[in-house]
Amino acid sequence: MFRAIVEGAIEGILIHRDQKPLYVNPAWARLHGLTVDDVLMMDDVLPLIHESERPRILSYMQQRMRGESAPTQYEYRGVRADGTVFWMENLVQQINWCGEPAIQATVIDISRRKQAEQALLLSEAHFRSGFEDGPIGVTFVDRDLHFIRVNRAFCEMTGYADEELLSRTTTELTLPEDLNSDGPQPDTTADEFANFTVRKKYVRKDGGIVWVRLSAHWIFDGNGETAYRMTLVENVTERVRARLAVEASERRFRNLVEGSIQGILIHRNDKPLFVNDAWSQIFGYSAAEVHEATSTLQFAAPEEHERLQRYREARMAGESVPTRYE
Repeated sequence: MFRAIVEGAIEGILIHRDQKPLYVNPAWARLHGLTVDDVLMMDDVLPLIHESERPRILSYMQQRMRGESAPTQYEYRGVRADGTVFWMENLVQQINWCGEPAIQATVIDISRRKQAEQALLLSEAHFRSGFEDGPIGVTFVDRDLHFIRVNRAFCEMTGYADEELLSRTTTELTLPEDLNSDGPQPDTTADEFANFTVRKKYVRKDGGIVWVRLSAHWIFDGNGETAYRMTLVENVTERVRARLAVEASERRFRNLVEGSIQGILIHRNDKPLFVNDAWSQIFGYSAAEVHEATSTLQFAAPEEHERLQRYREARMAGESVPTRYE
């Protein structure tokens, strides 16, 4: 059940130890133009990281495994099976996998956003075209956070005409709860945060809520004084809704499983991975005791071991075996 949710996620998920893949979901494999089996057969995933990025990524991994502080969210360039280079945003954390430390990496393809950022570095003529017709919102605000220029994508995102926005501040569009949250604020001056990336919620003109990801950068004049702030605004509403839906589905199905009157045990190679309360009560073991077991056979009568082991081996070999038995 839980595996099906992870494998159906829109974000790519990889679990590795010393760059050796231990688990990968289909989304991660597709991002790199590979199948899950292709990835799991690799000795390490370094060939899927652009060569110029490898020293940085390896240093992060080594710091993390030593228990030192290392970035948990960053961007880097990946390489697909056909040699295509693309940008990804990576969220990493150290986890325990099969009793040993491992790294879980969750990635999304941010190539479109990076392309939009690069477009802003082109000539003025190209900039104007990219600014007005770009796929993501772009805004400029003064030091008092009043909008001084916005593009079409941002207007469509918020439901306001550009002239309406030019009479407002970023604070007026921000959901009140986001104004009071911890961390870098989208509605702060350059004295507080010169550059930041943050996710927040805007209130549209029609009252609807839109989730956005802001990448902001304050621009200073020749005297070091604040001139204006440029912000790239990406509409991530569908992505957030999908993630919240997955989390809600996980909670619902987990509650169903844990509250079932039918005993349920999930194992891999006879090693228990999950057990619900009903199963624990039937067999008289606590969940902790079940998880500590090295084999599910210890919960079966000795005279049943041979038959159950035979069923398991046949099933793993793809042979036909009973799916229901006593």
